[in-house]
Amino acid sequence: QPLPDIVAMEYYFDTDPGFGNGESIAITSDSLIDEDFTADLSLVDVGYHKLFVRTKDENGKWGLVFKQDVYKAGEPTTGLPLPDIVELEYFIDTEPGFGNGINVAIAPDSLIDEMLLPDITGLALGEHNLFYRVKDENNRWSLTNVTPFYLMGLKAFLQGPYDILADIMAVDLNSSGLIPLQQPYGLNPGAKYYYPGGENVPAIPNDDIVDWVIVQIRDASNPGAATSASIIETKAVFMLKDGSIVGLDGVSPVAFTSTVDNDIYVVVFHRNHLGIMNSSGVPRTGAEAYTYDFSTDETRVYGGASGYKLLESGVWGMVAADGNGNGIVENTDETAVWKTSLGQAGYDNGDFNLNGVVQNTDETNYWKPNLNSGGQVPGKSSSGKAYKSQVPE
Repeated sequence: QPLPDIVAMEYYFDTDPGFGNGESIAITSDSLIDEDFTADLSLVDVGYHKLFVRTKDENGKWGLVFKQDVYKAGEPTTGLPLPDIVELEYFIDTEPGFGNGINVAIAPDSLIDEMLLPDITGLALGEHNLFYRVKDENNRWSLTNVTPFYLMGLKAFLQGPYDILADIMAVDLNSSGLIPLQQPYGLNPGAKYYYPGGENVPAIPNDDIVDWVIVQIRDASNPGAATSASIIETKAVFMLKDGSIVGLDGVSPVAFTSTVDNDIYVVVFHRNHLGIMNSSGVPRTGAEAYTYDFSTDETRVYGGASGYKLLESGVWGMVAADGNGNGIVENTDETAVWKTSLGQAGYDNGDFNLNGVVQNTDETNYWKPNLNSGGQVPGKSSSGKAYKSQVPE
């Protein structure tokens, strides 16, 4: 049975005037219509309103009402100062009503530049929407802006600080107060992980933090296509002793805002361990959506065991001793990084086990066994061998 023709269309603002009493929209009758129209904003005052649209079919039946939030701005007045913005609020996913969002303290001004760091504690992994808006001194709210984002549950281990007796990583750098408050990955432009971002914290947020790491999101149809050209977002974040990779609050999953068109590939870098990338796209549906545990098997990492390390039965981790961050463990990691800092205490790339001191054991336990382990190399190693990239460049 054919659909009835749509014969009438009308709109109204805020208050329903009754069926057939709205502002008529001229249409060509058909069972399916696609119409553009311009609502007459002279019907409403300056400020926030709701626009409603509905249609009627040839049998006299009215359809469901479509609703759209709109804001009518006042005409600018030349020479008069802009009103001060006096409130900023945000909410996540669910509209609480104007004035009922989470308030962000601001200094009133006609123009504001605020860093909004929403509280995402307790949010489920996966997709969310962040909404935010401001109110001026005349009690007028702005349009509500929205930023989609997604939370990812990521886990990986570093070989250097991993304790096979405790099944967790040591936190010696943290307990010694050596982890910097500013992310450290912008100091070496030649490193694979180089990232000049401004992430910083007023204090290291908890005792479980092992070190800073870099996380990249790459958008690609398959792992081989996840080259550096596919990078859509990079963040400096924290790794906890249980392998969890978390945001700057030291607790919450890492949030990303870039839109992914294909599959999600996650790259994890550390300043003296080889980088890793997932071997297949991160699932976005099902029980493990937006979750990836790199540690459970060599096949979880692109390139497998050639760029990964078995730490103990059933536990894999990132290969230690890439002191200069060039993507391969080679002689210069010993001669130019480890040896020049031998005996020194502090936050040093030659400290391969991250215990806060550059020692002989960093060479014997990590550099020597891992020599010639490869990530991407922009040439050949000192042994004359070329190594395939485990994190595509």
